[in-house]
Amino acid sequence: LMTPFIMIGGIIGGVFTATEAAATTAVYSLIVSMFVYREIGWRDLPRILRVSALTTATVGFIIACSTVVNYVLAREQIPQHLAEALLGFSTDPYVILTLINVLMLILGCFMEGMAIMILTVPVCLPVIQQLGIDPVHFGVIVVMNLMVGLLTPPFGMGLFVVAKIGNVPFEVLAREILPFIPLMILVLAICTYFPDLVLFFPKLFLD
Repeated sequence: LMTPFIMIGGIIGGVFTATEAAATTAVYSLIVSMFVYREIGWRDLPRILRVSALTTATVGFIIACSTVVNYVLAREQIPQHLAEALLGFSTDPYVILTLINVLMLILGCFMEGMAIMILTVPVCLPVIQQLGIDPVHFGVIVVMNLMVGLLTPPFGMGLFVVAKIGNVPFEVLAREILPFIPLMILVLAICTYFPDLVLFFPKLFLD
């Protein structure tokens, strides 16, 4: 029960980064499992480490392959061309945000989140600022799009990780996740068209 408090509290409090939070909670869980609940013994550690190594290696190979795809798309400047074409379509802020959502949702099906952000945000941000859209609102929209991309077939990174850990065929998991995608897009749309919902808490702290 302390795991989410350590992870979220540590990140929000600036104690450690997201990666360090994951490592910290893993060590905490291991200590609790071994010395408090005594569900794991020293003899179990080699098997646990072997399974962890295999899972990490599988995800690593997937990331390596997706990096090649990212390189080709970045080399051809496809995300930039798409962004510039969409941003030149209208001057209405909500139309632009809708087009950015469409762009990032499409790219999320084929590219890794960090690559999408690096390639598209520098192109979109100046236009966003010119249209008077709050950068915090835009940042939340970008992150939500990337999170949806993690669960979007055919190259959703989150799907590959869950399929490996749960020992579930990828095509089965992808089929089961489909009903949830419209709900995630609905939440994304609400946050896009009702910025006060997104900016309520930031304004409280800023004011």
